[in-house]
Amino acid sequence: PRIGIAGGRAEAVADQPLPAWFYEIQYAYACGCPYNISADFTGRAMLWGAGMVLRKKVATTIMHPDCPTALTGRNAGRLTAGEDDEKCVRTWLLGYKTWFDYRLLLWHFMPAERLTQDYAARLQQGFTEQGPYISAYRRLFDYQFRYRHSYHPLRQFFAWIISILMGKASMRKASSEMLTIATGIQWWSNPFINNALNFQAFANSRGLMYHPIPKA
Repeated sequence: PRIGIAGGRAEAVADQPLPAWFYEIQYAYACGCPYNISADFTGRAMLWGAGMVLRKKVATTIMHPDCPTALTGRNAGRLTAGEDDEKCVRTWLLGYKTWFDYRLLLWHFMPAERLTQDYAARLQQGFTEQGPYISAYRRLFDYQFRYRHSYHPLRQFFAWIISILMGKASMRKASSEMLTIATGIQWWSNPFINNALNFQAFANSRGLMYHPIPKA
């Protein structure tokens, strides 16, 4: 009952020989074996959408029309990515586990139009663009369930100041999101962390959390 999403291995199949370069980036195509034993992936790694199995209550919550996901996958010719990752991190925030089971096997068909290097390059670019959204969810999960002590406002404020002095944009973004989470002050917020916070508020307001969020 604690498992919200399960997934397993995926073997690529096609009507033509798979190109040699395919196996170097097959994970981008949701193919391969991410782990050699069954394991709890919660808070550590994602399960891909191909072959993903969702508990009904979890599915209706994380894809609720009143709080839609920010990442939508392939849409109108754009190779955006990360919709499966967003499903996983939303499931973590609800307090459910994501579970990889080695016994689950999917034969994942690859159409010829996907087996070009141009398509592969655009696919990998799509994964780069989804990163900030998933990172924001991860920070919120860490605060609620794992590393709350790291989010002390004074500690993160000094980290924010140092990031400005050193000109490190990625460090400044991280400390800003952690300050937003810890203090609730919107001055540090951005669309990525607001997206994660809005989902958590939605789930809390509807009583959809499996595991209560610890008190501060």
